Amino acid sequence: MRYWLSGPRILNGLVRPGISFSGRELAVWGKKPAAISPAGTLGMMRRADGAIFLAIPDRNGDHEREPLTPVAAFCFTGANAAEMAREGALVRLATHMPGRTA
Repeated sequence: MRYWLSGPRILNGLVRPGISFSGRELAVWGKKPAAISPAGTLGMMRRADGAIFLAIPDRNGDHEREPLTPVAAFCFTGANAAEMAREGALVRLATHMPGRTA
């Protein structure tokens, strides 16, 4: 069940600002978040040839020997979560490649 706290109507009654929450959301409020694992880091790295590479520490195969320049990093609770995010990103990239018909 969701609870709704609303504010006064504004813009001639067009908008009624408010907030909603559920009991489940309140139950986790204030609890410590899951720990981030260094193995769960997904980095966007630039290779020497200028291509962007999605890197996970110790799970990059032959690319471990290449010099990589960090561009951005995303942290997850474990290596499996980082791998799932990388696979999902690669699937989305493959479906949006120019010249590809879906």
